[in-house]
Amino acid sequence: MRATLLLAPKWVLYVREDGAKGHVPLGDDAARRLAGLVTGRELGWVREVVEEVERAGVDSFSTPDPLLHQALAALGYGSELLDPYRNRVDRVGIAMEAGAVGSELEYERAAREVAMAATEVLIREAVKRRDQMIVQAVRVLDEVQKTINALYSRLVDWYGIHFPELKELVEDPEDYVRAVQAIGDRSRLRREELLKVLDRKLVDRVVEAAGRSLGVEVAEEDMERILELAGVIRFLMDYRDGIQRYVRQLMAVEAPNVTAIAGPTVGARLITLIGGLERLARAPASLIQVLGAEKALFRFLRTGRGAPKHGVIFQHPYVHGSPKWQRGKIARALATKIAIAAKIDYFSGEDRSAVLREELERRVKEIREQYPKPPARKEGVRQPARQPQRPAKKERRGRR
Repeated sequence: MRATLLLAPKWVLYVREDGAKGHVPLGDDAARRLAGLVTGRELGWVREVVEEVERAGVDSFSTPDPLLHQALAALGYGSELLDPYRNRVDRVGIAMEAGAVGSELEYERAAREVAMAATEVLIREAVKRRDQMIVQAVRVLDEVQKTINALYSRLVDWYGIHFPELKELVEDPEDYVRAVQAIGDRSRLRREELLKVLDRKLVDRVVEAAGRSLGVEVAEEDMERILELAGVIRFLMDYRDGIQRYVRQLMAVEAPNVTAIAGPTVGARLITLIGGLERLARAPASLIQVLGAEKALFRFLRTGRGAPKHGVIFQHPYVHGSPKWQRGKIARALATKIAIAAKIDYFSGEDRSAVLREELERRVKEIREQYPKPPARKEGVRQPARQPQRPAKKERRGRR
């Protein structure tokens, strides 16, 4: 006999084909059980409910609740998902007829109580997972890097008044900041201090340039302020490096499979862009492939030209290290494996990185062997780009 299962605040209601109604209590931890239904975890209680209903002479199920339908499918029970708009039911009335509650007010109080408790459980679960720490750390990293870039530009301009030739000789920002701290006033340049931050050949060129520099002399107070700025930038660079190490450690613990496939940097960027590991686990590979290329995607939707083939996963060596005509296919394969890895990290936590990595390498090798040369250009007239449709202007009526 078939029965329709209905989620209620503290019970699972069922209505048999013959019209008989019943309910299975969820107990004192109803909020935690319903929260587990939302996250797709802790579904053991659903099996207990099914066994209780089966003892009432039921052997097949249907439900208008998508979450309950997914849980039944995950546990191996076949169920029919009913259209909730075409199969509307009076849950309050069924709960009263089944003996779960005595009045509509009692049902509403139970619904409010369980909804508040389930929300608290979900919030605690979301905060407990450290993937949100990855999101916040990457965002802090971006802000720190922007600050470093802005202050470094100011330092180059400011110290360039005194020693403009240094920027041409030392191009790396971190080496430049260290060189400024080591040199200070170029008239007091000490070679042994400079050798601690630069190689010997470069030190010889810097010493030579300092002797014939076109920069002006600055007051001692002005140089102190310049060196203070260099110290601030150096501190921020060290802080940035510490955050990067912290993110790599978090990724290794929270998302080992994603880290193995995408790398800690790209994996952390993907988790940050989409808003968490859960969202990454539920996202399709097609979305993961273009994360970070939103502007290009919307431009393509508007003009019909230049469809993006990859977003931040372009930073992966498999993608940016491949020829242009292979990048789209490799990005698709990489996104597919990242989607699988994220699901494993979030739902099971198993370490299947070696298998996923081997499958990805095999697929990349197949693509490179199958497409060693760029595709031949098609001859013929190039089709014009699709133009965005504009609404027709309304006809003006009446006197001007």
